[in-house]
Amino acid sequence: NQNQLHSQEQGRQDHVANTLPQPYYRFDGANDYIKVLAQSVPELDNIFDGGGTASAWVYVASDGETSYGRILHKRSAGLGWFIECRQQHSSGFIRIRFQQEFNTTDGQWQTAVDVPINQWVHVCVTYDSDNVSNDAIIYING
Repeated sequence: NQNQLHSQEQGRQDHVANTLPQPYYRFDGANDYIKVLAQSVPELDNIFDGGGTASAWVYVASDGETSYGRILHKRSAGLGWFIECRQQHSSGFIRIRFQQEFNTTDGQWQTAVDVPINQWVHVCVTYDSDNVSNDAIIYING
């Protein structure tokens, strides 16, 4: 019941992250993830209750395994939220999707603009889950 790190960790001399202060992590794009347990950061369970924001800097190389490349994912007992890469186009772009799962109908929002692959992108989602009529806002580099 501890936090788990599944990645090739710091110390690689061939990675640009070595110019950054530790900790940093290198993911090979196949099966790596960082798992943070709810008891470690209980605020993650209800981050969007009453309004919240989740963000990450990502270097997207594709839309991920089976076209569901998860950027951030928090789920427990079938309910939760996630931000993922979707629908890679042959022109080298993807879309970012946010989904909030509820006991009834899930909320899903996707960027209307293409997001380039093979470069760093800042992804930020703001949302208030207290009212099902609220729409999430997805910011890309903004």
